[in-house]
Amino acid sequence: MTVTDQNDQGDMFGQGVQALQIRPLQYEEIDQAISLELASYPAEAAASREAFLYRLEHYPEWFWSAWSGEQLVGILNGVLTSEPHLGDELKSAHEGAIQGNHLCILTVAVDPRKRREGIGSKLLQHVLDKSQYSALQSIVLMCEEELIPFYERAGFSLIGPSASQHGGLLWYEMSRPVHTMEHLTE
Repeated sequence: MTVTDQNDQGDMFGQGVQALQIRPLQYEEIDQAISLELASYPAEAAASREAFLYRLEHYPEWFWSAWSGEQLVGILNGVLTSEPHLGDELKSAHEGAIQGNHLCILTVAVDPRKRREGIGSKLLQHVLDKSQYSALQSIVLMCEEELIPFYERAGFSLIGPSASQHGGLLWYEMSRPVHTMEHLTE
């Protein structure tokens, strides 16, 4: 696999004809991102258009998209928080502080026809790489039980069942410290 850095505008991953491009999501692509979210999560747990617009407006550096040609095949987004543990408030209206030293990943979604091709892993790795150059202390997330091994392979540790009741699902809280390149963030 070859990786070509594109000056913080995105990365190209690929073999053969269909390369995967990871880049920031653009406002005009929000409806495609919502469609992908709805294809990936039950309606009760999926983010609203308003939530996606809020995330894109306030945290554009943490709203990434994966493209295969002209097709959106994956998204990953999150918000900053000052809390190292999660609750339902982070998955809802997103009112409050814009700053924080923890990144809460709220969405990792891959087109159902493209799952198990490494797209989610590449999006996650992209954010992990970017986080090394930030002032973040940790990355936190909630996932369903079957996704725990996926996140453990990326260096996340299971905290345990979450107090969240978001979407009526049983969520598990996971966390990973960020090892920053301190000399670059000073």
